[in-house]
Amino acid sequence: SAESAAGKYPVEAVEALVRTCIEAERSVEGRGEAPQDTLPFDRIDQTVAMATLYAAGHLNLKAIAALTNSGTSALWLSRYISGTPVYGFTRDLTTYRKMALFRHVQPVLMGADMVDRDAQITHVQTALLQAGVAAANDRIALTFGQPAGQGANTLRILEISAR
Repeated sequence: SAESAAGKYPVEAVEALVRTCIEAERSVEGRGEAPQDTLPFDRIDQTVAMATLYAAGHLNLKAIAALTNSGTSALWLSRYISGTPVYGFTRDLTTYRKMALFRHVQPVLMGADMVDRDAQITHVQTALLQAGVAAANDRIALTFGQPAGQGANTLRILEISAR
């Protein structure tokens, strides 16, 4: 905002913006309907993100997890407030930091050596269990690129297994 950059009271201007944003977030329904985009799109990763949000709204998913190298799929997921927590799992520190700026996305940094897809999926389930986000038999959505690095082109609905 220009007011915070050039004004006489930049701290107060930012505080007012924060109050406005918090109130705007409170006024949105906690669990929104599936996105109804009126703008056409032709990106596969955006389509997967919209399908994921639609599924979250209808299957009572406990969480959405995006395995992402660039953070783009997490960015698409942050576009709508679904009421379902979104976690962006990445092995890249720069992407982790970038996702910290996305609305309603909790970034999670995985080890750089975690390249095996099955190990990543197990890591997601374990992390969500340990964080208390999901419990055994809860459903979560998982998006990822197959093969890795190709952009999100896959949506999986997983039931958390009891360990």
